[in-house]
Amino acid sequence: MREHTDITFRRYDHRKDSRTALELFKEVDWIDRASDRQTDAAILSYLKTARSWVAEFGGRAESLACAAPGEFRYLDENLRLCAVTAVLTSTIARKQHCATRATAEALADAAEEGAEIAGLGVFEQGFYERLGFGAGPYEHWLYFDPATLKAGVPNRPARRLTKNDWKTVHSCLLNRMRGHGSCTVLQPELTRFDMACEPKGFGFGYYEAGELTHHVWLSNQGGEHGPLTANWTAFRTYPQFLELLSLLKSVGDQFHLVKMREPPGIQLQDFIRQPFKGRRMTRNGRYECGGRAAAYWQMRILDLEGCIEKTYLPGPGLSFNLELADPIGALLPEPRGWRGVGGSYMVRIGEQSTIQAGAVDRLPTLQAQIGAFTRLWMGAQKASALCLTEALSGPGELIRSLDRLFQIPQPHTDWDF
Repeated sequence: MREHTDITFRRYDHRKDSRTALELFKEVDWIDRASDRQTDAAILSYLKTARSWVAEFGGRAESLACAAPGEFRYLDENLRLCAVTAVLTSTIARKQHCATRATAEALADAAEEGAEIAGLGVFEQGFYERLGFGAGPYEHWLYFDPATLKAGVPNRPARRLTKNDWKTVHSCLLNRMRGHGSCTVLQPELTRFDMACEPKGFGFGYYEAGELTHHVWLSNQGGEHGPLTANWTAFRTYPQFLELLSLLKSVGDQFHLVKMREPPGIQLQDFIRQPFKGRRMTRNGRYECGGRAAAYWQMRILDLEGCIEKTYLPGPGLSFNLELADPIGALLPEPRGWRGVGGSYMVRIGEQSTIQAGAVDRLPTLQAQIGAFTRLWMGAQKASALCLTEALSGPGELIRSLDRLFQIPQPHTDWDF
């Protein structure tokens, strides 16, 4: 247990903190203050299985940071992920560094337990950089009239999914088609929580040999005619994705708008008839078609050696010194076995990547904040562009070589947590 003035930072105790934590979710309006028993039970189940820290003063937990184990796909490798699934602070404890410290402690716990990378969704860019996080690329959300989808009539009826099917839905998510940057959260109670917190949530899916193989989970943001939001889709093959589009098209005679995140590797606009006409026809209306893009998730490396040694990039490779700054160390009081990954290293990236402490005089030196280096390493941004933010710098030839080396797909988590 660690003290900071009159605030105590400690691990979450479900017996002691569960009710105040549930009240905290309602106080900050993450869930409705008049939520039903099913929703409350889902949140309590989620809190019981999460790995969390709280900031307590006056005998009450006023800030909460929850984390769960998962996986992050780096090209063809799976890395151990710490998914930061919730960070919230009561209205009376703001600007006291409670959320920052509690999250730092949760990350340190995860790193000490073997997590190699951490990720989270942000409420605003700028806050989590102080913990060493760096932004991912843009995620695209398209708004379209489902009747305009280029899809046929469903060949078979779908099966209805309810909030009670959370275990089945979670299993389907774990086994979905995945690409570079995709994440899974191993804790099924998080899926239960996500499904329960949508008052008008419902889903449809398809089974093969008794197993749910592909589905869509929706929420109705309006009334009889929507709009609908496709909170997530999961599929294992492209024909299954097309079947889900057919299902969405089939409700187009009633619902006038669907909001859907573009699946990784698929340009959703290719499946919409006359997308620009649809934008013009619905402009400024309740069912306005179009889209938006935002970089709303961030990652940071927790285990530098583990991440580098699982990096396999074709070509002659590149060796350089790395001077890495990590701000999280200043947020973690003694004693702590893990205090970030800042330091001096000699790195080689190539078909066989290695890293060791220290520097070699003959090699060029890259200076970087851990958030910027994470963005470079996972393919979210080029080295030359990161130099514009002053979070990464080095000799011109080294920067150009890094641009040529990291020719990898942009990462997409394909799971909002």
